[in-house]
Amino acid sequence: MKIEPECLPCNLERLRMEHPAMVGAIPARRMRALLRRYDNLVLLPPTTNNYKVLERADVVVSINSKSGAEAALLGKPVVVLGDAFYADSSLVTRVDHLEDVADAIARLVREPKQADRQAIERFFAAVWAKSLPGELYVSSEANVKQFSHSIIRAAQTKDPAC
Repeated sequence: MKIEPECLPCNLERLRMEHPAMVGAIPARRMRALLRRYDNLVLLPPTTNNYKVLERADVVVSINSKSGAEAALLGKPVVVLGDAFYADSSLVTRVDHLEDVADAIARLVREPKQADRQAIERFFAAVWAKSLPGELYVSSEANVKQFSHSIIRAAQTKDPAC
C-alpha cells in the first residue's frame, strides 16, 4: 500500500523518508516526479534521525512501521494503516481505507488528543514483557544466533500472544 500526497490534507508539509533497509527500492525517477508535482513534499535522507523528525511532527501517518510506535511513545497523534502491533491500541487512530486518512489527520489536527502517559507506559511495558532478544537488521553472527534462539523459543511457547 502506498500513500500518495494527494491523500493528505493540502495545507500540511509532507515528509517522506525511505526505510533504511529499503534504500533505493523507490526509483529516483518516481521520487523526482513526486517532488515536481507537490511543492510541499520534502524527501528526507534515510540517515535522518527519526526521533528529531517525530518530535517536530504534528501528526504521523504510518503503515506497519516502527515509526508509528515511536511517535505514539512520544505522545504524538498517529494515524496507522495495516497490521502494526500497535494498530489496535488506544494510543493511535486506525484507518482501514486509504480514503479515510485525510479525514483522520484533519480531525487530529483540529481536535488534538492529550497524550495519556500512563496508558503509553502500560502499553509499551506489556509489549516489552512479550518481547524476545534479537535485532532484525543486524547481521552479526552473535545477533543471528540470538535471533534464531528467540524465534525457536517463540515457536515453542504455548502463549499465543508471544
